[in-house]
Amino acid sequence: MDYIKPQQVTSPKNKNVKVLDVILDEGAGKFAAAVIEWDGKQYIGTRWNGTPQSPIGFPASRGIPIWQVEHEELGTQLEALFRAKAKGEELEWGNELTVEQHIKALTNKGFTVTLSISPGAKTDSQVARS
Repeated sequence: MDYIKPQQVTSPKNKNVKVLDVILDEGAGKFAAAVIEWDGKQYIGTRWNGTPQSPIGFPASRGIPIWQVEHEELGTQLEALFRAKAKGEELEWGNELTVEQHIKALTNKGFTVTLSISPGAKTDSQVARS
């Protein structure tokens, strides 16, 4: 056995855990995520799959593989992230900010921002020409 498959992880049993949908299974020694039911509510569960040398994985309790139950407020974002990762995609969380936008956001929060170039550091135009 390479590892205990996420579909087979149903502990802690005293909390009535059911795997509703495995959304990411990266294989032996790697990450897994699932939509689970825990105490009658849906959550995202995460864990590290085991390896042939140690098939239980992490987390485990008393030698039994268990799910890490993620905070319910993160459920929607984590589910979207793991489903995209399972398809080999990356999520766009928002537009990247320019340096000017970062500076404006920091100064609006009361920070003082100083920009400098270290002696001997290449500027963007020098890097582009290298």
